[in-house]
Amino acid sequence: MVVGQTISKLSRDEKVSAVEEEISVVEAKIRRLNSMLEEAKEEVQEWVEANADLSQSTAEARAKTQLMGQGLGGTIFGSKYRAVQRRNAASLNARISHEVAEKRAKIKEGKQQAQESVRRLKNQIKELKEELKSLKSKRKIFLLYAQKQMNQHYL
Repeated sequence: MVVGQTISKLSRDEKVSAVEEEISVVEAKIRRLNSMLEEAKEEVQEWVEANADLSQSTAEARAKTQLMGQGLGGTIFGSKYRAVQRRNAASLNARISHEVAEKRAKIKEGKQQAQESVRRLKNQIKELKEELKSLKSKRKIFLLYAQKQMNQHYL
């Protein structure tokens, strides 16, 4: 904060101008971080949707395996055919479970990273808003002091 360190050596108008410049810089940072925050929130939502899509596709795949061995083929080819189909279904369900577990782990990790990004951005925005509040108070003090000096000058 170079401007803040040298502000005591400036005139009142220069002080107000310097503080206003700092305010505009901080406000620009807040706008940029808010934009980044919205993107991070969207990323979290994408991970949530990916998890929902995975659940849906998993349910559909398991429903298909449940039907294996039933129907016309099962009636025509008999119990041995149905037994083979049930074993195939069990094998497919095991593979599906393994793939789902891997995908869920990736989704969980991605979602956690996105949520951490959201938390970090919120903290940065909070700190900048506190700084902005302080700068606005400082500007108000300088303006009030300048106004007081002007009023005393006219008396």
